[in-house]
Amino acid sequence: MLESSIHRLRIFKSVIESGGFNAAARKLNISQPAITAHIQSLEQELGKKLFTREPGRKASLTEAGEIFYSYALEITSKTNLVEKHLQKLQGEQREVTVAVQRSIANNLFPSYLATFSRTHPDFRIIMYSHTQEMIIHQLMEGKADLGLLMTLGKIEGLYSEILTYENIELVVGPSHELASRNSIQPVELEKYSFVGGVNTSSHSRMINESLKKIGIQQYNVVLQLEDYRTLVEVVKRGIGIAATPAFGIQKELEDGELIRLPLDCEPAKIEIRLIYNPDLKMSDETRLFMVFLRREMSAL
Repeated sequence: MLESSIHRLRIFKSVIESGGFNAAARKLNISQPAITAHIQSLEQELGKKLFTREPGRKASLTEAGEIFYSYALEITSKTNLVEKHLQKLQGEQREVTVAVQRSIANNLFPSYLATFSRTHPDFRIIMYSHTQEMIIHQLMEGKADLGLLMTLGKIEGLYSEILTYENIELVVGPSHELASRNSIQPVELEKYSFVGGVNTSSHSRMINESLKKIGIQQYNVVLQLEDYRTLVEVVKRGIGIAATPAFGIQKELEDGELIRLPLDCEPAKIEIRLIYNPDLKMSDETRLFMVFLRREMSAL
């Protein structure tokens, strides 16, 4: 029987997810030789090499390492869940951890948190604000009970349900040449410059797909910005067109700092989905918070 400690499994997992032995050492704040010693102990217990190591090249998983990694993911995920439930037995507040996509967390979610906190003062809500990729990772790892994000479809490996839909608005600054137009065909926008997110992100891919549905097949993104508020500030100053969820720019539209382009079509829409890991047992607290979100957000 494998006698490896959870600590050692977490070190093994960190080596893979951090990108190597040195990166894992920095992340965990322990020495690189200590990392190596833990991995060697694992390999001795298993009787198999977990990594191939060649001078000057990044360590990579062997076939045995790939199999063991799936085992480590499952065990550490369940351990995180057990630790969380044991903490609750020690008399802590009722607790729910939710991972929320950044733009939702910054613009849409605070009012729901406030409403829930007023009606459930005995609850502790822990909210992480992340990218879609990190939210999915946290749910798979058992580090979050629920996730809330924008998508154009289901998330593989996780349960998801649509809470509501949100319009994607195409906006420009008041000084942009399109700001005074009364009517615009979507295909016209293909010749103009856009400002968007980093094109490798899931959010950018979602925006691309939503624009294709209204007839904008190709467009030139001259600035790719990771930070959403930076994107808004740049567009306010007349640089490019932005395609953004409506909830994130209501104040700028009301104040005239951004201008909504009058497209001759129905607006593109995205889904706001509630997601969770179906392989993990759901607490009563999580169910209660999920019912609250369904009721409140479906009314949008």
